[in-house]
Amino acid sequence: MIYRWWAIITNVPYRIKWWWQKQTTGYSDVELWNFDGAIAIYIYKGLQKFRDNVDRKEHHSLPMSRDPEKDMEAIETNEWLEILDKIIWSFKYAADDHFPFCSEHATDLISYEEYDKLERSEKNDLWKACSEKYDEGIQLFATWFGNFWD
Repeated sequence: MIYRWWAIITNVPYRIKWWWQKQTTGYSDVELWNFDGAIAIYIYKGLQKFRDNVDRKEHHSLPMSRDPEKDMEAIETNEWLEILDKIIWSFKYAADDHFPFCSEHATDLISYEEYDKLERSEKNDLWKACSEKYDEGIQLFATWFGNFWD
């Protein structure tokens, strides 16, 4: 308990430094230590808000279909929401402290405690499934990157 308070007190100058860095440059040394995680959190929160606006129909347009047969038609709202959900899942997974392990919200199937009890081969299969789902969302993010506008 005393150590915790001592750590808080001795870290005050660093916290001030990191706050100042964040205010002047937009990021701090702390975020650079896990820059991919910091970016993932930022994108995840923004996409959550973006998705909520689409779901509440507070947006003005939908992106054009990537299907050449549809000839520049806007995609349906439900299809866009499904794409956004996959992208959001991937950034939530990347922002998770347990990444690249499968934690409870990463798999939607199993808790972190249950994951620890699995055999190695089962963990590998679960991790592979999570990785594939993560890769799909990141690929969709890259594909639809120019369409995150209102």
